[in-house]
Amino acid sequence: MAWTDLFRGGKGAVKARTRPGAENRQYSVSDLIALGRLDDARARLERRLKANPRQHQARLKLADLLMEQGKGADAVDAYLQVADGYASDGFYDKAHALLAKLSRMLPSEGRIVSKMQRLERAQELDHLRGVVIEAVTNAGKIKMSSFTIQTLWTDIAKCSLIERLSRRQLTKLFSHLEMEKLAEGDPLVSAGEERNELFIVVQGEVAAQILLATGKRTDLRSFGPGDVVGENALLKRKSWPASYVAKRRTLVFRLDRDGLEALLVGETDPRGLLEALRSQGHDAEVDQTLSRLSRAE
Repeated sequence: MAWTDLFRGGKGAVKARTRPGAENRQYSVSDLIALGRLDDARARLERRLKANPRQHQARLKLADLLMEQGKGADAVDAYLQVADGYASDGFYDKAHALLAKLSRMLPSEGRIVSKMQRLERAQELDHLRGVVIEAVTNAGKIKMSSFTIQTLWTDIAKCSLIERLSRRQLTKLFSHLEMEKLAEGDPLVSAGEERNELFIVVQGEVAAQILLATGKRTDLRSFGPGDVVGENALLKRKSWPASYVAKRRTLVFRLDRDGLEALLVGETDPRGLLEALRSQGHDAEVDQTLSRLSRAE
């Protein structure tokens, strides 16, 4: 046999070595599924998603494949991840359509209903974020760019006022808020001060403190992002029962009497608005704590 026959497929020819998996790369995922090689298709998709988890179409195909293989729980996990991915990219309609299709396929799967409810809430918050950004940038009282407000939105959205107030009320509220920045240890207000203002903690932490007979300060209660303090000071014109001090770098929004009066102008439900402002009841909690301490003495 001539030595050239070794490379022409003749008898005794040397077979070319192929790396493991090289044959599979000749086929697309769709080809592998059509050939019934579901495990190979699944492995291919999982490798692709490990390299880039945000490939929604690849994850959707993996979910379909898992369902075909009878792995229902894993398939639902994958479908829900796709819905989350669509929502995080702002494609709420696509996320809704996918979840609606899933609910028809698996009507008894409770996770799908819960996800749809959370998605609706996320979509509503996304709309409200636009309302707040527009109100702040148009009013100009809070010197903050729309990008900065975007980055703070997760903390702003923790405030119960975001849920309780209408879009019109939120627009008016954020048009009349002002901003205050505190360094660690800075006082927000002092005990006994007659400062008729309400504060929304956006970032950081504020502690209500009192001075003990020993001369030592003690924290009664701490407040973080989303908490509202000062409702009694603003709405009832009461003096502050304790000193409020920043525990670290803190950002708060402030509503004063002028802002409150502007907020109430033309309001069809002023009682409901005032109730929303006092709904967290943090001032009452501080008063109760002070009462317990005074009785203990």
